[in-house]
Amino acid sequence: MLKANLVISIFFLAYYCLVRTEKFFRLNRIVLLSTIGLALLLPLLPSMKNTTESRLGWGMSDLSPFSHWEHPFSKAPDTATVNIPAQTPASILPPKNNTFSISRVVNFIDGVYFLVVGILLLRLLFQIQQVCRIIRRCRREKVNGIVYCYHKLDLPVFSFFHYLVMNKGQYSPAEVEQIIAHEQVHILQGHNLDLLLVEVMNALCWINPLFIGFKRTVKLNLEFIADKTVLDSGADPLSYQYSMLRCLQPSQLPLVNLFAASKIKTRIHMMNKKRSPIRNLYKYALALPLLAGSYFIVNPLKARAMPLSNHQEAELPDRQDLKAFEGYYQFELNKNSYIQIRVKGNQLILKQMWDDKEIVFNQQSALEFLDVSKGFPLKFSKNDQGSVIQLVAFNKDHWNKVKTYKEPKYIHLQPGELKSFEGCYQMERPDGTRNYIQIESIPDALILRQGWDGQEVLFSPTSATAFFGRHGTFPLEFTKDNNGNVTQMLAFHQDLWKKMQDPSTAIIKKQIKVGPAQLEALEGEYQMQDGKKISIKAESEGIVLKQLWDNEAIHLVPSSSTEFFSKERGMPLVFKTDKNGAATEFIVGERDHWTKIPM
Repeated sequence: MLKANLVISIFFLAYYCLVRTEKFFRLNRIVLLSTIGLALLLPLLPSMKNTTESRLGWGMSDLSPFSHWEHPFSKAPDTATVNIPAQTPASILPPKNNTFSISRVVNFIDGVYFLVVGILLLRLLFQIQQVCRIIRRCRREKVNGIVYCYHKLDLPVFSFFHYLVMNKGQYSPAEVEQIIAHEQVHILQGHNLDLLLVEVMNALCWINPLFIGFKRTVKLNLEFIADKTVLDSGADPLSYQYSMLRCLQPSQLPLVNLFAASKIKTRIHMMNKKRSPIRNLYKYALALPLLAGSYFIVNPLKARAMPLSNHQEAELPDRQDLKAFEGYYQFELNKNSYIQIRVKGNQLILKQMWDDKEIVFNQQSALEFLDVSKGFPLKFSKNDQGSVIQLVAFNKDHWNKVKTYKEPKYIHLQPGELKSFEGCYQMERPDGTRNYIQIESIPDALILRQGWDGQEVLFSPTSATAFFGRHGTFPLEFTKDNNGNVTQMLAFHQDLWKKMQDPSTAIIKKQIKVGPAQLEALEGEYQMQDGKKISIKAESEGIVLKQLWDNEAIHLVPSSSTEFFSKERGMPLVFKTDKNGAATEFIVGERDHWTKIPM
């Protein structure tokens, strides 16, 4: 609705400044109603894609909604996957349960907004019921499709759709004739539809202060139309204006057309004003560039990669020059992560050293490359001597070229030696809160389980007290006392975790068993506000989340009947259910809300 409010504000300000004083009343009615239509339509139109901008400008524009739970080079819809193990789970601590987090503030604002919308819509229904109650108390006569409703109440004359409600005893025969002529215009031209539409939009756009002026302008223009029609039929202007003044009476019914509505002075001024010259119609032509401008404001231009045409192609270096890019590169944010670049034909091959995955790149310019699948950009840089020293991936991640790469050398430890590292460890954060991890041993490895999201990371020994992540994540270094008991652990060479003597106080998210019926109650398709969809299906130990934009499947296990997590990624999910136990939505990490799509 923010975009809708923006469109209404733009067109209303243009209308107010340019054409509100023109006597093209019917055209003005079309403009005002079109403003509402455009406000609802423009935000729904797809954005245009700029096919001439740099192909390096959109690498991160379509990241998966779940990517912030993965490594920085995570899978994006229709793009290559590069799962770089940057800041790793034990080093990047879980987000604090901040009561005033942005997501909670946004949710609070949304709640207030929809609460007010609901109140205004209920008030509108009450006002309709109030008008219907008055009509039911009247003596009714139907003539030529108009129902004349006569009463003896002290109420102003008004029309509501095909009903004309009045107390004939309050007016002279000449005034009754003029009143009926005026209200007939409202009824026959369907002006109440305009008023009803504006009142509904007023409920939706209550947060926009300009909409109050927009609503008044719509109502006033309808009175201009009725006044002009009556005068064009031969009514005496002076007598008609005096009748308006004598019939002036306040009313609390916003949904009806009143013969003697407010702004009498403005209406009389408009009646006495000369007809607008035809040449002034040029002002309405300005709506076209205004329409285009509004479209690009609410739907910003999106860049899109496009292969260069033959006449645009830059002169590319030969294969011999590509050899300059070969070598090993180290990630700036994680010194334990490496990639290798080698040349194959006229292409570069990027190999992730932690999982041996390879990605093929084609050259786009002297220092720019793009993967062959969908759009994962690399950009190299050189020093003053012309040597390649760095590459930037996705326009944000810097990898420095290094001379050598030392692959971690793992050793064998006996099961008893590995078991000494088992237990729970805690680290105190600067704000005083504590986080916990759990270490378990398996043959030739340790499993680190993060207490806040249940994610598990596998480590193999490189010495008697040092371990390194099997997927190139980060190192662990344990410290023992004189008796050989483990006392603490250092992760990432900086984060100190102390072993707990009493592990019962540690808070560790663990997998539990949930019945098939409870899992099946969570099945279905869910949608995010940006339109992305996922499906959830039950399996033996938990659920499978499938991203429908790329068909990637993520397996999650339960830590309670409504809370799930991925052992590989963490990514905690919390479901909300109705009174029957069926899921209605779920939240990822107190941030992303996914609503279940009704079947």
